[in-house]
Amino acid sequence: GLTTPYIIYCGRREPLKGTPLLLDYLNAYRSRTGQDVKLALTGSGEFTPPKALAPHILDLGFVSETEKHDAMAGALAFVHPSQLESLGIVLLEAWLAGTPALVHSESPVLVDQCRRSGGGLWFRSYAEFEECLTRLQENDTLRQCLANQGRQFVLGNYSPDIVRRRFEDALKR
Repeated sequence: GLTTPYIIYCGRREPLKGTPLLLDYLNAYRSRTGQDVKLALTGSGEFTPPKALAPHILDLGFVSETEKHDAMAGALAFVHPSQLESLGIVLLEAWLAGTPALVHSESPVLVDQCRRSGGGLWFRSYAEFEECLTRLQENDTLRQCLANQGRQFVLGNYSPDIVRRRFEDALKR
């Protein structure tokens, strides 16, 4: 039911997942650009947003898979600020929901997934975060293209049949 653009993060809210960085970057983005972009959060963990950002956070907590995917589908981007990720299942879910990704460039696995799929952008600094989010907000064609490429990547590499075939091939070797 949100009519204001928003980004979404799903998972544990903790420093190792980059949640404080995301809060700081979004607060700076809103202040510097004047853009009214909200943040939807699912998952668990305590967090303390900057005072100016607090009214612009939608804390959904634990939600059903359907609610999570619906929330992802309406977002400008799924943002994963963690620098320590392995395979990002939640990233794959966002792409299936039709949402592009914005990930931290210090996570080689997430950047590799974005690069191979063509489904997302990555940032190393606040300046890059601002540029990426602005491009996603202003360019519907880019956002849709990234989302579509991400979705096709998941369907082509992680469908149950493909995963089963790879597992069976590995066992045979």
